[in-house]
Amino acid sequence: MGAVSDVHSPKFFEDFKRVLNNSPDLELMLLVGDMIYKGDVNEYQNIIDAIKKRYGNCKIVACFGNEEYDDKTLEISTRYREVVWLNDESIALQLCGLKIILIGTKGCLDRPTSWQRRHIPRIEQVYEERLKKIDRLLLDASSQDSDIVMLLSHYSTTFKTLTGEPKWAWPELGSAKLEEVVKRRKPDIVIHGHAHNSKTHTTTINGTCVYNVSFPATRKITTIRLKVRERHKKEGRQATLTSFMEGNP
Repeated sequence: MGAVSDVHSPKFFEDFKRVLNNSPDLELMLLVGDMIYKGDVNEYQNIIDAIKKRYGNCKIVACFGNEEYDDKTLEISTRYREVVWLNDESIALQLCGLKIILIGTKGCLDRPTSWQRRHIPRIEQVYEERLKKIDRLLLDASSQDSDIVMLLSHYSTTFKTLTGEPKWAWPELGSAKLEEVVKRRKPDIVIHGHAHNSKTHTTTINGTCVYNVSFPATRKITTIRLKVRERHKKEGRQATLTSFMEGNP
């Protein structure tokens, strides 16, 4: 499967198309927010057309970013029904013989930006409520009969992948609070974007594999290959032990 965010089409669209042509075959594409620039809903057609041209009927699952403005999300999800949109929601799907539960969210910031504080009422409460909802979704996913639990969040889920960004801005790019949720609920994979200047694109949190897939940072489609190795007990449920390998071959 592949994952990418922050194309901000049309800003990086031509580079995105070139990278698509040099990427391996994929069965699933994950779009992790800010695929369009400043709420330009029409640009999603270009993104989807480029993916379909390269991958045919590849399944596309997406969460929203901060540039898919809140007042545009309904229009986006209504117009582009070929994409599975996850807005603080989860879905179960089959990939490579594995049952995967995907949770998608815009994510949380530990400190709302000055613009958000001025323009979004109760933004602190919005993030606190979303944090609780993500926690509940992960808890519910861990209790289901699945092989892999995966979290998609546009905002960074840890400060570990923000190296390269100014340290003062880290709380406005991601959430250490959400990292604590990840530590507690232990999903198998976490994928985020938003960190354009990150120099650390992969890390682990208590065994959870974390990927920053922001296109300005990675300049590629991040590919994650899942290989079944053996059955084992995990958190009281039967799961498939997998290997997660990042990067284009």
